Amino acid sequence: MHNTSTSETYFEKLGCVSNEYYQYELGIELNGVVSSECISNDAIIPGHSDSSTQTIPTKPTICDENQSEIVKYIQGYKYGQILGIDQEDLKLYLTRVSPVVGSIIYLLDDGDTTITGEIVFLGREKVANKQYWIIARQIKEQIYSYSGLQDSYHYQAEEIPFNWPSRAIDSQYFGNLLFKDVYNPIVEPTYCTAASDATVTKD
Repeated sequence: MHNTSTSETYFEKLGCVSNEYYQYELGIELNGVVSSECISNDAIIPGHSDSSTQTIPTKPTICDENQSEIVKYIQGYKYGQILGIDQEDLKLYLTRVSPVVGSIIYLLDDGDTTITGEIVFLGREKVANKQYWIIARQIKEQIYSYSGLQDSYHYQAEEIPFNWPSRAIDSQYFGNLLFKDVYNPIVEPTYCTAASDATVTKD
């Protein structure tokens, strides 16, 4: 899940003026994700706090160094959510759709709940008649660099059992995923030419 106040402040500073986080999701669906080594994240576009123009630049067709073609990753994939599904449904999502970034909420016998924290569900396996989720967990470390102490992140593969923890009487899975909608393929939109028109809507 995103923090609306934080993400809006960040994106608006970069010139991506919108009151809806879904506009950014739609932008990824239509145009994919491009490496910053190809198109710099430091570009100044209309709406950026340092911009002095309202003219939208031409959509790039080649990388900034004017040699390499633009590679668009996950173009055409849509952003989806799963809310309160069970183990069997999560198995289907992992085998038929994609990995899921999410968490498990356990209902305890006293009516309280406990949550795993955010993890990436990659798959499952069975060892000695015991089933496990194959997951990736984000690990945060602090490292020293020339500019001082910085946060560094990486993912560590783990396995967690299907079995519920003690006192748990039920479990539900929540999360986000990317999926390819073969029934409703993307349609190339008409792009705006002024920052004041920079709003895309979609049914």
